[in-house]
Amino acid sequence: MIISFLAILAEELLLKRSLKLTPDSSNVAIYNSDDSRVTGASRSTLKYDENGFLLDCHIVQSNYAWPYCSIVFDFSIPETSSQPFGYDLSGYSEVEIEVSYLTPDHRNLGARFQSRNFNPAYSQIGNFDSLKFGTLEFFPAKEEQVIKFNLQDMNVPSWWLGANKVTLSQSRPEYGDVILLEVSTDSTITPGHYQLRLTSLTLKGRYLADIDLYLLISLLWVCCGFLLLVKRLNVFKFALMETHKEKQNLNEIVIRDQLTGCYNRNALDQFLSSTSEQSINTEYSLIICDIDHFKQINDQYGHLVGDQVLTELVKLVSRYLTPSQKLIRWGGEEFIILCPNTKADNAVILAQSIRTAVQQATWPEQIQLTASFGVAEKESQEHQKALMHRADLALYHSKRTGRNKVSLAGYDQSIAS
Repeated sequence: MIISFLAILAEELLLKRSLKLTPDSSNVAIYNSDDSRVTGASRSTLKYDENGFLLDCHIVQSNYAWPYCSIVFDFSIPETSSQPFGYDLSGYSEVEIEVSYLTPDHRNLGARFQSRNFNPAYSQIGNFDSLKFGTLEFFPAKEEQVIKFNLQDMNVPSWWLGANKVTLSQSRPEYGDVILLEVSTDSTITPGHYQLRLTSLTLKGRYLADIDLYLLISLLWVCCGFLLLVKRLNVFKFALMETHKEKQNLNEIVIRDQLTGCYNRNALDQFLSSTSEQSINTEYSLIICDIDHFKQINDQYGHLVGDQVLTELVKLVSRYLTPSQKLIRWGGEEFIILCPNTKADNAVILAQSIRTAVQQATWPEQIQLTASFGVAEKESQEHQKALMHRADLALYHSKRTGRNKVSLAGYDQSIAS
């Protein structure tokens, strides 16, 4: 919005340009002309003073049918080896001219503003008539003091169009390479003595056309809208990612044991279901671990020591597990290890390794800690509760037969190191 406002403000204050033609103008030669240059008999002189230009004109009847006197503003650069060049007035759109006749009976006297443009598509070097004419006639006494009109209001004379036989697209006024501008008497002037005062002549325009400016502003808004949309989408994407992350964090909180950091019972059904779906045609086993005589530890050393033992046990067991194997605190001092893609004999080896590590580890208060294990391998079409029950029976067998053992479901004896 700020850029749009500044652009519109700049259009009014900075993008406008003007070309005021005065006797001191350095980019133009100023002189008088009349029909004596083209076999006529009229004569003219041009003077400069503080009020501008004064053209003194004697219109004389002769064989030339359209007598005239004019003030000429010549933009042409002297001819080079190729072609003459004029002045690019295509960036100007409006003419402001203050002109009047000093002749007593002047109300019906007209004036003419003319341009002559060079275009290699239809102009020929050395052929003055091949320069495209643009002309507009008006009556100064019937207009405001300063007369304003658009360059596009000018017309290309029909005689020029007929003589040069240009295409329709070339029949409009052009100002890309203007050689001459002229302020002259009108085409119906009668013989006599006239004085034409040109007080000021100014061309006005813009460095950037209105349509181009507003097109750029519109493009700016479209780009800003697109960037804003991208930014909003990134914000929404970030918010969605944050929401997903928070959801995952909340889910982790729900399925994690607050004391030890391992998974809790809430995660068991999820893991069992996932493991079961992934293991329809493969094996997976389940290990139940129970700390031996844990109640005595709490009774003798207190619950803080008991909690410390549980925390250290989780750290120890976790070192033996692969990323696919999950450690779950089932309750109190009892833990479950899910082992996807694992047959019973490998699960027994894992349980034996953990049992040995627990027995040999150093524990708080120099406690001699052991654990008992029950192992079961999922059978075809076996329900999860049935698998849990068989592993629990194997654990019960380990405890009943002396603890600090690993028992495999389906066997009557324990497997101990």
